[in-house]
Amino acid sequence: MWGLADIQYVNVTVEYSNAVLLAVLPHLSDFAARMEVPVPLPLTTAQVSLFGCGENLGDVAGAVRLTNGYRLAFQYGYFAGFKSPDSIEWLGRIPYLYGTNRMGPDEPARLCQQTIRKLGFQLEDVYADLQPTTKWQSPRTPTNTLPRCEVAWVDPRDGMQTCRFEVNTQDKKIEAIVFRLNYNLCRAPPRIAVPPIPRVGTKFKSLFQPVNPKYVAAWQPFVLSEITDYCRRLGLALSLPVTTNHVSAYICRKYEDEPYVAATLTNGCRFFYRGGMVECYDARDCFFDYLARTRVKDFTGAWRVSEQDAVQLARSAFGKLGYPLQSLGAQEKPEIERPYNVTNVPRIKLDWVKGTTEGMMLSRAVVEVDADHAKVKSIHIFNHALARSMPNLGVSPDTSEVWEQSPDPYWK
Repeated sequence: MWGLADIQYVNVTVEYSNAVLLAVLPHLSDFAARMEVPVPLPLTTAQVSLFGCGENLGDVAGAVRLTNGYRLAFQYGYFAGFKSPDSIEWLGRIPYLYGTNRMGPDEPARLCQQTIRKLGFQLEDVYADLQPTTKWQSPRTPTNTLPRCEVAWVDPRDGMQTCRFEVNTQDKKIEAIVFRLNYNLCRAPPRIAVPPIPRVGTKFKSLFQPVNPKYVAAWQPFVLSEITDYCRRLGLALSLPVTTNHVSAYICRKYEDEPYVAATLTNGCRFFYRGGMVECYDARDCFFDYLARTRVKDFTGAWRVSEQDAVQLARSAFGKLGYPLQSLGAQEKPEIERPYNVTNVPRIKLDWVKGTTEGMMLSRAVVEVDADHAKVKSIHIFNHALARSMPNLGVSPDTSEVWEQSPDPYWK
């Protein structure tokens, strides 16, 4: 499914910043207790020498520097970062950090896994059940060793780090932690008493806006018939035609003033309809879904389909849907990705991008192929040339209601 962004910023006043600080301190105190940070607990404002308040509307976030030099961060409802005064980030202190490595090759990763559990996270949430990347600091001089190493894990869907640790291999402790934005970890933010206000000269207005309920009702039969035709063309194993009895979730809204529908069927298949066409189809078990809470163990299998055969499966799907390969640039060789850091997840992502000499994107087609069962699990098409005119429903999609914030909180 497309990840439709809706980012707005608040005016960080003194009152708002103070309210956020008071809201996040209990969460940072909990972290400090779990990590046995040498500070009096619970944390109070008197222990904070510097506070950076988050400014994203809908999130209550911030980072503190304590009077003893420790730094802690909180965002999206979870603890996000930590640095001790002995982190090698403070380059001026490196001469004071020389010492001796006292940990074996696998010990730092095990310590980090223990820490993840201690913080209340599951290893699978940050893919720390997979193989880590461990980088040892090389000696700064022939006689001096910096007893530090970096341990990190990546998301197998995009290869980006999910978490990173700095390990003190002399004292066998963690000196720094960073957790990337991760939907597996997101929780509801703490409540604050001070309402957010927009930046000077702006007002809150979400890119998502409601649609006239009469338009939603009139459009739904047409959209479901389009989804039915799409499923029939692809030969999906679904009961057809698709009716409201097959739909478990149906969202009709505007994004940047254009109506769209996101429909989820009772079997877990999802469809995104916009511009007179089904832009996205995701099977219940598609792997490269960055908004889903994905567990690698649910996708293991055997590699039975080659990359060349996967390309042919995707092109065949385009043909069934009536999309000329040239319009998608799909007669060319695509960018090909496999899952990162794992070898037993037989999925292939194919990405065709068609642009102009000026660098503008005219088309993008992304297909996921299950290389175990030779099935297409996801098709995403962005191509204005393929868009069709909307039907005349005799009713306007517009409504007087205005949403200031996105109707979908980040933690859901």
